Amino acid sequence: NIPKSHNIKFPQGFKADHFLEAQKGLKAMPEHAIIKPDLPIVGKQNIFKLRTDALTEDIFTQTQASSYSGCVELEAFIEGFDVTCFFLLNHGAANIIHLWDELVGTTHKGQIQGLGVSIPSVIQNNTAIHAKIQCIIDTIANEFNHLFAYLAISLRISLEGDITVIELHCDLTGDDIAEQLLPQAYGETYSFFTTITNSLIHKKMAPMPQNTLMPTLIFSQKNNSLCIQKGSAKQNLQYLNNHINNTTQPSRHLHFLKTTT
Repeated sequence: NIPKSHNIKFPQGFKADHFLEAQKGLKAMPEHAIIKPDLPIVGKQNIFKLRTDALTEDIFTQTQASSYSGCVELEAFIEGFDVTCFFLLNHGAANIIHLWDELVGTTHKGQIQGLGVSIPSVIQNNTAIHAKIQCIIDTIANEFNHLFAYLAISLRISLEGDITVIELHCDLTGDDIAEQLLPQAYGETYSFFTTITNSLIHKKMAPMPQNTLMPTLIFSQKNNSLCIQKGSAKQNLQYLNNHINNTTQPSRHLHFLKTTT
């Protein structure tokens, strides 16, 4: 088990396929927890933050129905923010290619909803957190030193700077990263798909974009997306927060979760 043997934090939690089993397991957990599909049919759907004594059968059933496996995952909630690190495994070495923030909010019923993505990450200039992330991906590279591959690692970073690994996946990510976020941030001439594909074909590290990064936030909505570029990541986040507060009906109010260190 790589996380345990290398002291890498991962969420405290368990899986359940029956409501009473979930209810019983939550009694041993901290005050707040996350319930989510074990194998989601659609990403970021039917995920809830709740008090460990407040799980209802309706929420359990709704979450369970969104999982291929019929199981739900219940994990201790970690106050903080979500960062994705897209990196290259290069035969034992690990190179960070992109870091971005995954923006989420909660409804008044505790349902977590994806709001969008933002680059640069709020931890872009935090050398201590950078070093911790590099240490984690170096460990992965050392364990899989025969691979030349691009991976994405999802991280939950606490307000104290502690890092918990949520998941590791081998793909080119989602959430409009390749189609919107990176082209808007680096210019339309930057093709993420082409760059990474050529890198994999020729077994050479992908060149970084030549253009200066424009701080960019993509706010995902049901039928379209809003591109926000107000000069800095902090200004983009503030604009989004104001936008949500001014346009969301009280019955569907979204609490914008903390995304700054």
